[in-house]
Amino acid sequence: MKINKIVILVFGLTLITGQTSAMTMSTILSKDIIYPGQTFDMYVFVDPQGIEIAGGQLNFAFDKSLIRVNNIDKGPLFNQTINGMYLNKGIINNSIGKVSDVFGLILGPYSVSNSGVFIIISATAIGPTGSTLITFSNVKFNGPQGNIVPVNVINGNVNIRLKGDLNNNGIPADAGDQVLMKRASIGEIPANSAYDLNNNGLFADAGDQVLMKRASIGEIIL
Repeated sequence: MKINKIVILVFGLTLITGQTSAMTMSTILSKDIIYPGQTFDMYVFVDPQGIEIAGGQLNFAFDKSLIRVNNIDKGPLFNQTINGMYLNKGIINNSIGKVSDVFGLILGPYSVSNSGVFIIISATAIGPTGSTLITFSNVKFNGPQGNIVPVNVINGNVNIRLKGDLNNNGIPADAGDQVLMKRASIGEIPANSAYDLNNNGLFADAGDQVLMKRASIGEIIL
């Protein structure tokens, strides 16, 4: 009987431990569509799941042929406290596609438990087209007593595509792209910022259709 009770107790504790949620870290892009030559931001977003945190560190890698990292800056997560945040921007090495030794901490005896942006990564798309993972490593966050807080890391992904290439086949303003633009203009399919060729905030409007047509016959380059 005692053995059965012990087994039940251990099993119950295992279930409770398994249900404990860890904080998460993910990446949000400032632009949903990125074109060659564009500069954009990557927001490293942290959700502590109600756990108190006071500092964090990370490295990350990327495809050096597709993007260039320009700068690392503070996000509002740790900067909201009365004394603000100290940020070590790390070492940016675009020649190998890596940023290392980025860390930030709250100045003073403070901590936060709400979600927010830890750091902001400014980058430029230098490759023609393609996709690159933003792969994080050595990710660690600590609580106000220096305790390590478990974190689930979700790597980011950056897709670079040509303007006017709605079907993403590497050929802007071809017949398929024109069909997609037309269908989006009459509401047959949903549109996103890739359909805003004239950058006026309206997707697949008359101006966008004109630009697509002109590009298809070689009058302009999108």
